[in-house]
Amino acid sequence: MSLFIRKIGIDLGTANTLVFVPGQGVVVNEPSVVAVSIFENNVLAVGNQAKEMIGRTPDSIVASRPLRDGVIADYRVTEAMLKYFNNKVLAVLRPLSKLFIKLGFHPDWLTLLGLVMNLWATMAFSGGELRWGAAIILLAGLCDILDGQVAREGRRETKFGALLDSTTDRYSEIFLYFGIGIYLIRHDEWIPSGILFFALSGSLMVSYVRARAEGLGEDCKVGFMQRPERIVALALGGLYGHDGLIFILVVLVVTTNYTVIERVAYFRKKLKSR
Repeated sequence: MSLFIRKIGIDLGTANTLVFVPGQGVVVNEPSVVAVSIFENNVLAVGNQAKEMIGRTPDSIVASRPLRDGVIADYRVTEAMLKYFNNKVLAVLRPLSKLFIKLGFHPDWLTLLGLVMNLWATMAFSGGELRWGAAIILLAGLCDILDGQVAREGRRETKFGALLDSTTDRYSEIFLYFGIGIYLIRHDEWIPSGILFFALSGSLMVSYVRARAEGLGEDCKVGFMQRPERIVALALGGLYGHDGLIFILVVLVVTTNYTVIERVAYFRKKLKSR
């Protein structure tokens, strides 16, 4: 979703929306409620402020939940809600990004620092230090967020920077799976090692389908298990230890490959609707 920060985890729930930032934890936990002006068709309030308006608004204003039974019921209002939460995350990280800009940090340095930290996490995983590996992943994710923010706010966005960012993202993910693979093989976990192979394949295919669709001139960003969610999932699995990590790998096999199918189906439907 180009309108939002790419490297955060969002739990878009019917009751509440949570936003997870690597290295910072859950920075937003607010009701999934939006207040809309009927006549002007404008979003007036989101989150806690909108929830306080439920049952107290005039007939010209409706405060409601854009998600029902876990499904998006109003896409425009949901998009407005996500923009609001995205801006809150930006506000949390803005002092840090301004500091990096003031110190003269180039956004590409942060991108490469994130890659180095993921290599460190890879070594931790391969050595069986699962919790340390998970913690390092979350810190590396903070670099992944800040590089884009420093580029935008410091007016240093470049096409090369965007390519470097995407390339290091792919390598970082491959390295992490490689480290986990070494750990599993050392413990004679051959079936989980096979599961890891299909989790990695699904993860790479999610990114490939989007890139291929965009290369054909079409937008294709649908699907739940994108890179931020995958990285957060791996970190959570590592924090829970051996059994938690294997459980997450099984989840990733299912969700990543489902996301691939979902994107291909979305692309086909989009072309047929013309």
